[in-house]
Amino acid sequence: MDVGKYTRRIKARILYNHLLVSGTPKAHIKALLDSGRLPKLIDHPNYNPRVIEWMTDATHVADIAPDDYAKAFLEALSHPHRLWDTAFRHLPRKCQHLLFALFFCSEYGVDIDRLRVAYDAIHPFLSRKYGTAHHPKDFEESLRILEGGFIGLGGETARFINPSVRDYLSEYLDDLAMLLDFASVCPTAEWAGKVWEHGTRNIGAPSYKSRLALAFIDTIPAFLRLPVWSTRKRSPLSLEVIDMAQSERIRLLLSWGAETSDPGSLKPRSRSHANHLTTTVSGWTVSGWYRSLKRSAILTILEISRSYWRSVRLLKRR
Repeated sequence: MDVGKYTRRIKARILYNHLLVSGTPKAHIKALLDSGRLPKLIDHPNYNPRVIEWMTDATHVADIAPDDYAKAFLEALSHPHRLWDTAFRHLPRKCQHLLFALFFCSEYGVDIDRLRVAYDAIHPFLSRKYGTAHHPKDFEESLRILEGGFIGLGGETARFINPSVRDYLSEYLDDLAMLLDFASVCPTAEWAGKVWEHGTRNIGAPSYKSRLALAFIDTIPAFLRLPVWSTRKRSPLSLEVIDMAQSERIRLLLSWGAETSDPGSLKPRSRSHANHLTTTVSGWTVSGWYRSLKRSAILTILEISRSYWRSVRLLKRR
């Protein structure tokens, strides 16, 4: 359901229904009506059923004085970030994973089928790693739960229902441990690029950037097989771009290589830190990971270049 398509009548009806059935104290309802601010609530640019539901729930407004209710309601709509945190943390893990998948897709919305590809890459991985159950129907169930509250669906496209949801997740995902998880299971080159962009923009320490770059080591070989183009669903004779261009992939590979050019950036600060850094992962020490990433990146760049020139030669022959 797309909140942007709600009429004033629908918005007013949603607010009325919540006030009627959510147990909102009568004193608060009267104060809201007497305040004359109902039109401002209904016409607020951040109007969202999730915020309406929260601000009409008796348990959530119990600590708000009736005379302050209208003001608090407007502030909740103006600063929904505070409410998103509480609402997000009450979501099932499968729904949180869907929001993570959507965050690193296009900020303007993504085809639901492509969103599923991203979800199917990260959801089983995160579920196994952190010991939560996952099922084949998790994607559909998560979409159903999130629609209208966190996600808006329009045709075959999914997007965040309000920019403030994305703003909230941007802050929530400023977490190196989470980004390392995402980097290891990137479903597309574009998704990998967005994880890297988010991490390098919000993680300051050079050693952190090096660790994040190294986490993409299993993603690099996939750059060779991930398609850039695909046939359109409704027009099989035409193509559409579905992933990062080869030139952008090369730039991304070079940026990862640049961040891992100095193994000294992971110089141990103490003996315990040294032990941590030299712990092997799948048989590789840290220095081995550096060499492996650089070798993999270089080979991938060369193969992308070869593929490009092969395509050019074929086109010239035609």
